[in-house]
Amino acid sequence: MQAKQKTCKHSITVPDSGLMLLPDELLSRILDFVSASEVPVSIERFTDMARYPDQYKNGQKRIYSFPRLGTRGKSSARFLTTAPTFSRAWWLDLLPMDQVEHYLDWVAVNGTSRRIRACGKAAFFREKKYIASTSFFKSLLDGTISHMSHSDQALAQFYIRDLIIPISSHKAASFITLPKISQGFPNLRTMALHMDATPQMISASHPAELSYPRALPAELMEILNEFGFRSRNLKVYSILYASRRSPNLDAELLSALEQNVYPILRTLSRIKKSSNVY
Repeated sequence: MQAKQKTCKHSITVPDSGLMLLPDELLSRILDFVSASEVPVSIERFTDMARYPDQYKNGQKRIYSFPRLGTRGKSSARFLTTAPTFSRAWWLDLLPMDQVEHYLDWVAVNGTSRRIRACGKAAFFREKKYIASTSFFKSLLDGTISHMSHSDQALAQFYIRDLIIPISSHKAASFITLPKISQGFPNLRTMALHMDATPQMISASHPAELSYPRALPAELMEILNEFGFRSRNLKVYSILYASRRSPNLDAELLSALEQNVYPILRTLSRIKKSSNVY
């Protein structure tokens, strides 16, 4: 079988010959190297695209879904052969440019041998950074992502090491799930909280929009620890957007947390301590 041709500068190309002769440890290191990227994977976007709106063909309403995480090339080929108009290139046009390399990497590690898939999927989850909402990561830990196989959800839970979480400084509910997320990913090493940002705002294409990383406010960390947040061997920090060019960005964040988050979390903490349930 010939090696897949690269259609993206940083995508994985997996030849069947040569690599298959390498021991697992060396093969894993190679796949780790080619999977690494500074551009975060918008994993929530991929699973949302699997529920893309209905399309019409020959007067019959049909649903064409993005090749879902956990399926192989044969599964995606079935809908592509029934709807040749919607080629892989057509679907790639729907993705932001910074996500194309991740899609091609996933297709590459899923379309080869069982051994490549085993090592490649581990590398894919281990070496990339993942951005999604707290609710998505909670669902991932619960194994309830509808368009991602249970086996891939288990692999993601075990191997993911770097999370990027958009979070609102005006909603206490955004912070309540953080302790569970910190505990649920056993190999997690970094958690970046992008304050008052959305996944769409966080893009490697606009690094100037970001301010420098900051340590979380001491009071916030104290409250999170009361809920069982795992701080050991985990680097957690906040990133503030500087698009407003406000000279008091840090002060505004602290004010929002003190008004909207701390009172509710403190109350829940007292309830937890008095009832020993949460």
